[in-house]
Amino acid sequence: MVFSGREISESDMELIKWAIASYPSLSRYELAGTVCEIIGWVTPSGDAKTPQCMAFFARMEADGELDLPAISGYANS
Repeated sequence: MVFSGREISESDMELIKWAIASYPSLSRYELAGTVCEIIGWVTPSGDAKTPQCMAFFARMEADGELDLPAISGYANS
């Protein structure tokens, strides 16, 4: 699957699911940053593509592919 210009491989999905299971206390925003670091999803300047990862999470959750932490009342959750 390609999302926001990145080919999301089966290996990426396994790492994403591992991160979600391994860090259950992280907010969605923190989890997205962690996932970007783990799979190397960064901009040409090296910044994590956190907003794109958050959008990917939302799509995968809507499709029933990911079980993410609940959304909290904070802006960056």
